[in-house]
Amino acid sequence: MKVVLVLLLAGMSSVSLAAEGQPFSFKEIPLNSNIDVANSYSQVLCKELPEDKKVFGDKQCIYSRPGPYGQLDPRIATFGGASVDAIVMNYFGDTLKSIAVSVSPKNYIQIVDALREKYGKPQKEEKELLQTKSGATFENTILTWQSGPSTLMIRKYFGRIDSSVLKFEMGDYLEEVSRRRAKRSKSGASDL
Repeated sequence: MKVVLVLLLAGMSSVSLAAEGQPFSFKEIPLNSNIDVANSYSQVLCKELPEDKKVFGDKQCIYSRPGPYGQLDPRIATFGGASVDAIVMNYFGDTLKSIAVSVSPKNYIQIVDALREKYGKPQKEEKELLQTKSGATFENTILTWQSGPSTLMIRKYFGRIDSSVLKFEMGDYLEEVSRRRAKRSKSGASDL
């Protein structure tokens, strides 16, 4: 069972964004940048997606934490002082529209503190109760910041109670995903 309580924080942040109106970035990889930026990182693998997977993008770049003896690229191995487990970047054409960064929930407060320091109070805060199959309940906190046409959201728990996620998205990303889903559903319906 999932109970969602939405708490909108009144007023705008007293701290202005670093570059007001500019899209968010993960470290030195800004939203709306060219795929060549991600390709410059040695541990990032970029590939064209097959046609049946192109709902979320035409291309995708992935960074995963290497095994225990692998070397980490220090430029993207941490965020807010916490270790990054994985990064998934989705592109329409060669333009970055979405970044998902997976981190441990034990670092949630540390990352939120760093985000508040840089961007001020989030524009939106949501709380939801999550219940596991065994009946244990957990409070999930979701914070959202806006900068121009982009959104930065952090979820304490994402899909599982051992994973947190930061999502950086351009405003037109979800619109394009919805358009592509509708197109795919329409073509699938005609094949019935």
